[in-house]
Amino acid sequence: MFSSLLEEYPGDFEIQINYNESFLWDKKFQQAEPLYAQLVKEYPENFGAVLGYANTLSNLKKYEKALEWVERALIIQPGNLSAKTSRKYMRLGYANAYVNAQNYKKGETLLKEIFIDFPEDRDALLNLANLYLITKEVDDAKAIYKRLATSEKDSITSLNGIALAEHIGENDKQALVVATTAKEKADAFDDETIKEQTYDRYVQALIWNRKYIKAKTEIAELETQYTNKNWLYALKAMLGLYTGSPKKECR
Repeated sequence: MFSSLLEEYPGDFEIQINYNESFLWDKKFQQAEPLYAQLVKEYPENFGAVLGYANTLSNLKKYEKALEWVERALIIQPGNLSAKTSRKYMRLGYANAYVNAQNYKKGETLLKEIFIDFPEDRDALLNLANLYLITKEVDDAKAIYKRLATSEKDSITSLNGIALAEHIGENDKQALVVATTAKEKADAFDDETIKEQTYDRYVQALIWNRKYIKAKTEIAELETQYTNKNWLYALKAMLGLYTGSPKKECR
């Protein structure tokens, strides 16, 4: 529709910017990039054009350039929430790229910068905690998970994370204590996703503590509630590896 309109009204800015944005809606970011590049040449002070170009670059994982352009958008409209939100996700993506490249300090810096716009942002906290788990900075990971516990749901997520951190810190007894507390909370909470994540962590903690019979019983009970779940297959495989009989336990 926008293409037809452009033929009828060539050079019309409103049609052009909507035409460009339609490529973003259709996830055709490669095609959108040159269109936005041309648009910002013609309208360098237009907020929508500049932010659209920044978002296009971000979707192409060109994070450094994307951040440069979102800063330009924020100069045009200081404090704009849409631009700040875009900047947050650019930083998340850029930080993840650095973490994957094992440049943990740069990833950490980018994640912490998110708190300037969004103090205690949940996504930033979760990514930061995961980074500390990777680098085995257990105390830092636990501190982040505690900051996350601002609601009933997130308090359970927090406990699940702390249990994993305890395991990484080679304190499996405490990991089981924390995982048990999380399970008790999840049992009383009406959220299937949280329940599955928590039961998964609880059984893992049983296996870490060599409580294999109890773990096997728990898995069998969970299989009556959940079918064809990858996390259950993974638990059975994990139990098999710990007990030395993976083929048997994976059936």
